[in-house]
Amino acid sequence: MSSEAISDDTFFQINTCVGQCLVRTMMLFLVSVWLATQAVFNETMWIEYRGYPGGPGQYWAIHMSDWYMAFGSTAVVAATSCYRVIIVPSVYGWPRQPLEWRSTGFPALQG
Repeated sequence: MSSEAISDDTFFQINTCVGQCLVRTMMLFLVSVWLATQAVFNETMWIEYRGYPGGPGQYWAIHMSDWYMAFGSTAVVAATSCYRVIIVPSVYGWPRQPLEWRSTGFPALQG
């Protein structure tokens, strides 16, 4: 197959497919990080420190800013951004139609 036989549409389809696969893999990793941090925190809160003064709610209020909870929260924000990278162009018809700033800027401000 020569390079002249590949049209622009084929390039965009391949590029979009590879890009979406990479973004979806990153989303899977980020959601796994969030799930793992929540599992560790909940095990700590409900099992290891069950008799914490004030109960599990007080433990949560004091330790919700621990480093791994911040890491998990950041992973959720990054996964949401990855989701918007996938969904916004597909909703607005990119790469077939030119992408305007309103079609990506407005959904990025939501949330």
